[in-house]
Amino acid sequence: MRIIYKILSVALFILLMGFALKNAYPVTLFYYLGLSWQAPLSLILFIALLTGIAAGLVAITPTLIKQRRELNRLRKENAQSSSINQG
Repeated sequence: MRIIYKILSVALFILLMGFALKNAYPVTLFYYLGLSWQAPLSLILFIALLTGIAAGLVAITPTLIKQRRELNRLRKENAQSSSINQG
């Protein structure tokens, strides 16, 4: 299984490196108030991916916290009912 994982990791790395090399030309992003930023297309896409991941994690955090609290409450409730049934 490790060999398959390593082979897939190397293949993914080669694909991503090839994508980055093929898209190394500078692209200009224009902002409000006349601001602009020039960077390689692959870097801009990578930053957009990371921004999307961060936004998704921030959006799901309240739900995860709520579910963990509920899970802890149910575990305590289960432990209490188990101790009552055994005693």
